[in-house]
Amino acid sequence: MVGSQRRSSPLTDPLFDGLTGPPEAQLLGAAALAGIAGLAGQRPHSGPPLAPDNCVDTRSLAPNRSLQRILDGDFRQLLPEWLQLAEKAQLRPDPSQLPHLLEIGRNDRSLRPLLGAVGGPRAAWLASHNPDWAYLLGQSQGDESLWDTGQSAVRLEWFANFRQRDCEAARKLLIISWSQQSADERQKCLQALAAGLSMNDEDFLESALDDRSKGVRAQAAALLARLPQSRLAERARARVSAWVTEHPGHLQIQLPTECNRPMQRDGIEPKSPRSDLGDKAWWLLQGISQCPLDWWRNTPAQLLKAAALSDWTQPLCQGWLQATLAQADLKWTNALLDAGLDHEQLFALLPHQQQEERLLGKLHAGWLKLHRPYSPRLAAVLLPWLRQKPAQDYDWNWSNLLAEVALRLPPETPVEEGWPEECRGRPALEKLISTVKFRQSMHEELR
Repeated sequence: MVGSQRRSSPLTDPLFDGLTGPPEAQLLGAAALAGIAGLAGQRPHSGPPLAPDNCVDTRSLAPNRSLQRILDGDFRQLLPEWLQLAEKAQLRPDPSQLPHLLEIGRNDRSLRPLLGAVGGPRAAWLASHNPDWAYLLGQSQGDESLWDTGQSAVRLEWFANFRQRDCEAARKLLIISWSQQSADERQKCLQALAAGLSMNDEDFLESALDDRSKGVRAQAAALLARLPQSRLAERARARVSAWVTEHPGHLQIQLPTECNRPMQRDGIEPKSPRSDLGDKAWWLLQGISQCPLDWWRNTPAQLLKAAALSDWTQPLCQGWLQATLAQADLKWTNALLDAGLDHEQLFALLPHQQQEERLLGKLHAGWLKLHRPYSPRLAAVLLPWLRQKPAQDYDWNWSNLLAEVALRLPPETPVEEGWPEECRGRPALEKLISTVKFRQSMHEELR
């Protein structure tokens, strides 16, 4: 519309007869009419006929009442549980519900393996005709042509699943095509190598430390640090042994004056990205995070106690935390939790039974959101604890906790009774009760 006040375009086509008002209004009206006329004058697009749907699926149809309510939005958070139950019972959804399910899978990657298993061959057939659902083709176990011909997202999805099925073949396939991958694809393929990671991957990962992409180098270093017998882990031992000396009751720290090239090749960044840590503290944290935890002579409890008396407490403890998360060391996990480090990823490392024992000893809201499912024993302790909590709907933490608990309680748990009078009728509590009741009916329906 720039300049329309000074100079108006002649609208001579009869289509524009009757347009009135100032020049800019006539211009916009003419554009709208021209657009509609253009659409009306187009021939419909044509394409080749679709391949016939020859899908054979011998599984029985699942009752669709619960699933339809979930798809309608009533209990969307229960879709993963419905899919798990359907897979266990070898039931398939109604074909009319597959497009909605595949559309949900576009934005929720965690559901894709379940959607591939439950959707079966008909879902794969639909995905082959809609680029938006092509992610499902990456769940295919047999079609290796996807690695050569699929779109990037499909190729990466397929490779991640292939790695889980055959670690050796996946690594060899990646080595062959390594030079043809983009930096982003190389990094994501390395992430997939975390499944089934072993010393057989070391030579390839060691060569990736010299990749031209910083992200690829960092990912390779992170994977090598998870292999206690790798050359990088051995270099980390030697490096940390020169920096940290263990004495009875205390630690002596002597750090280098520069972050040299061997350190940088092993993934240690020279500049700290954090305002609360200087460069040297950042080197110490990264070095300790790469060092195998079984190298330390003292016990985790002794080392944590000594670190608390050091001037380097933060990088020491955070380095051990990162090493514990990477190496999944249960001895260190329990020691860090016993020391009061409230870290949800540490809790997630514990076996299910140990998680439950810790929750029975001390109910912790953050841990309750990670532990699943709850046993009847835990539910019997949890419900009285919840009934004593302040029932305030404007307290987002309390409402969110009730919503998470509703997904984890045994579906047969009686949840209606025992609540204080001031809690009754509150939306958060009503949602808890209705969710558990719906889960109970869903389990009965799919049993």
